[in-house]
Amino acid sequence: MSHIYREKREIPIPENGYINKHDGRVFVFLPSDGNAKKRDCKRMNIGKAATEKTMYANENFRFYFPELWEKYYGGSAGKMKYVLHPGMYALTLGICHQNGLYARLLDVFGPADANLMIDYAMYSIMDHSNVSLGYSDRMSSEVMFSHNWACSDSKLSEFFGRKITEEQSYDFRSKWLDECVKRNVTNAWISIDGSNNDCVSQSCALAIEGEAKSGKNIPVVSYMYAVCAETGLPLTFDVYHGSSVDSKAFHKVIELLNGHGITVKGIIIDRGFAAEDVLDHIRSMNLPFVVMLKSDCYGYTDMVEKHWQEIKARVDHLVNENALFGMSEQHRIFKKSSPNDFVNVFYDMTNGCARAAVLISKVVKAKKEMDAAAERGEKPAPPAQLRKYFRIAQNPDGTFDVVYDNSIWQNDVDRKGFSAIGTSHDFGVEETDRIYSLRSSSEIQYSYIKTQLGSSVTRVHPTDSVISKFLVCFVSSIIRNEIQQNCKKLGLSTNSAIREIDRIEMLLQQNRNYIAIHNETTRAKLLLARFDILPGDFDIIAAEVTSRFTSSMESLERKKPQHTVTKREPGRPKKNSGNETTDTEKTDPAAPKQKTRGRPKGSRNKKTLERERLIAEGKIKLPEKRSPGRPKGSKNKPKTDQPPKEKRSPGRPKGSKNKIYAWMG
Repeated sequence: MSHIYREKREIPIPENGYINKHDGRVFVFLPSDGNAKKRDCKRMNIGKAATEKTMYANENFRFYFPELWEKYYGGSAGKMKYVLHPGMYALTLGICHQNGLYARLLDVFGPADANLMIDYAMYSIMDHSNVSLGYSDRMSSEVMFSHNWACSDSKLSEFFGRKITEEQSYDFRSKWLDECVKRNVTNAWISIDGSNNDCVSQSCALAIEGEAKSGKNIPVVSYMYAVCAETGLPLTFDVYHGSSVDSKAFHKVIELLNGHGITVKGIIIDRGFAAEDVLDHIRSMNLPFVVMLKSDCYGYTDMVEKHWQEIKARVDHLVNENALFGMSEQHRIFKKSSPNDFVNVFYDMTNGCARAAVLISKVVKAKKEMDAAAERGEKPAPPAQLRKYFRIAQNPDGTFDVVYDNSIWQNDVDRKGFSAIGTSHDFGVEETDRIYSLRSSSEIQYSYIKTQLGSSVTRVHPTDSVISKFLVCFVSSIIRNEIQQNCKKLGLSTNSAIREIDRIEMLLQQNRNYIAIHNETTRAKLLLARFDILPGDFDIIAAEVTSRFTSSMESLERKKPQHTVTKREPGRPKKNSGNETTDTEKTDPAAPKQKTRGRPKGSRNKKTLERERLIAEGKIKLPEKRSPGRPKGSKNKPKTDQPPKEKRSPGRPKGSKNKIYAWMG
């Protein structure tokens, strides 16, 4: 049952409401118009009975009976929350518009279903949960893509089961791969991982008995994800029968990538795929591979046995500054596999010492407990995983002695910290370690996807529901990868950044309009800015959310706020503080920076350069240089062509007056 409003007063039970005498729940039959027989109607819980005639309402009552809610609890408060959190909506909006995800979802599913898929992805990212029962309560105070805030778990189940078809799922995967190609993911190492989930539903055609990871003997559904190893970007996925072999699923995933122009540089897989049929299939496709080997694999055991003393903490085999040592050798991965493979054995000193210390602590602690049991006259029982490290002897008097099996114990302590990686080519230990470390960016995505999928259990039942659930998890992994990669660039914790962004608020005012409360932290602003979301955009989002409740017209396609570009004033821009670069500096960074105005000293204009070129080619001749002094027979030039004026005699001319008398007339 969804949230029950026990913090509010009791209200009368509706006329068509019934009380379940077993648990006190109040329910109605849907449809409630009385035209259908009750046995054909579905029950919907609307609250918890307080008395025979009153109840405490729940979320279903609030959203399915808005008139009664308004009557008993007043106004539109039941529809418009006083506090909403727009941070995650804004972040997801920026991501989905930047990477083209929202456009692809709209193309395939339409706005209503696409919005609900992104809302569920937001819920999964914030709560790391795949439990639909908690969706309505968790998202009730969030700004969402969907128009209707009321989406119960039953509606989600219907959405997963009927709204998304297998054909739509393949259509979206195809369009998303085209989008990845636009982002220059055309030649990359591909990290592939997968698992299986328990699924006991008989209505799911994909649930067939296989090797369940849970160890139970029940039907399972298998899945496989392909991720760009360099960036962690999810590329595609596949869901298949639990009994299908991994090599066939590999072939399908690789063909999906090749069919969209993505060249696979090589495949990185973990020890779960270290099987002969998988590696043989990869070889048949002429693809390089890098695979972590299991501890019982022939290549691992043989290489460690031969070389552990040679490389353990030996600086001549040092791989990197993290105290990792290793060596590579052409070696069979499996006894019957290709002799042209290579096995790289590594010793991680930091990890090995820590694991050896843990093993020693466990064994010593187990012996103390066994000795205590022997003193009480009981037969010591070692833990199953530590049984090989002890020998228990019974004395003639019936007592027991517990002693260590030092040879086995020492052997296991010495072997802690070793690992082996098989490769199809001789990459060398350093390059092999670098390539496999690319997998770390995708490991987080895998663990997150598995959490969304219930870790080991599939809780949806029909076949379409299973495929739909995997699709929505794939969408949420795309969004979260964008957040994770940008948080990494900013030096932020992904989960902490998500929590900070989710604390951004907007409040409902008395005039029933939402106003943004700009309580963004500096870290939140930095992350939002990576996706072109600015603090002022929350004011636009607040106005949009208000319009959803108050306007009769609303588009379901959510658009990211656009930022107006300031028009430059006419004229030459003012020179700034000296950070500009001249054309000479752009073409020749080594050229000295000009400090004074005008032509640099010693430079020549174009006319001079052209004249010098013509002289050098002999097309014009230089005039003869004149000797110093005036040429013989030359005269000074007259100052003017007019005849010279007569020189005035000293004194005032006759009849002239002073200036003041001339003015007076």
